[in-house]
Amino acid sequence: MQALAIASLFCCILCMFLLFGEYEQLGQLSFAVSLLLMMVSLILSLSEIAISVNALKIELKDVESDLEKSDLEKENN
Repeated sequence: MQALAIASLFCCILCMFLLFGEYEQLGQLSFAVSLLLMMVSLILSLSEIAISVNALKIELKDVESDLEKSDLEKENN
């Protein structure tokens, strides 16, 4: 995700240089590639967030389970 975001920014900078050099079509192509890379980067970012949220839910279930076991052991003693 981060590599794609960096590539997107690189293409955007390249676009600016191309446009200043009066290479309009190449500048437009570079900017289009930049936008596509940023879109893919953002989609991957959302996917990573969803994976992290699910991992945290699993971890919380494990912690809750351990706490319940600990409470039962205390009650039995």
